[in-house]
Amino acid sequence: MGSTAQDFASAIALDADGGYLVAGSTNGKDGDITKLWGDWDIWVVKLNNSGALVWQKTLGGTDYDGAASITASPDGGSAVAGFTWSTNGDVTSVHGGADMWVAKLNATGNLSWQKAMGGSGSDMLTSIAATADGGYVVAGNTSSNDGDIKGNHGIQDIWIAKINADRTITGQRAFGGSLSESLSGMSVTLDNGYLLAGWTGGSTDGDITDTHGATDMWLLKVWE
Repeated sequence: MGSTAQDFASAIALDADGGYLVAGSTNGKDGDITKLWGDWDIWVVKLNNSGALVWQKTLGGTDYDGAASITASPDGGSAVAGFTWSTNGDVTSVHGGADMWVAKLNATGNLSWQKAMGGSGSDMLTSIAATADGGYVVAGNTSSNDGDIKGNHGIQDIWIAKINADRTITGQRAFGGSLSESLSGMSVTLDNGYLLAGWTGGSTDGDITDTHGATDMWLLKVWE
């Protein structure tokens, strides 16, 4: 799938009907790509259980936009999470630098809503999970300590937030120390918590304990 230019898949999720949702990035304008907003767009693809293309959608603005995670939604749609440098096209209400970005699609791939989150620094989502109340839990990395971000400990923190069905942030928390921490992935646990996996770059303060060297793996268990 893709175009004659550069196309990358970064996330895949099982849809409720047995098909697949794939999200990534593209800078192409031909082949399977029917629209391109700018330099790089988020590209979302729905496949059936035989791998045939059901629909595809490009999302973003005229700058650089990318996807890192996708999830099926209880209403039959999907939500994709990543980042945006754009201030136009599908993207509104940005905060500065790179913003975290969530785009909600309906069952046929049309954009239902979008939300930019972050502060004046560089912010990027790496994970998203749907919740039973129609909202989402999102997690990623932030270098901001303003806007939507509160409690940043240092250069870069891991950030997790709950968004309700109206796109309102109902809770958020930054985790880390005085240096840099980064999130690689998030998993929903059986007791309805969230396990965050990433690394810490030498912090020995804040939320960081029991370090071993310059860069350590870091696991966090959190609850809503």
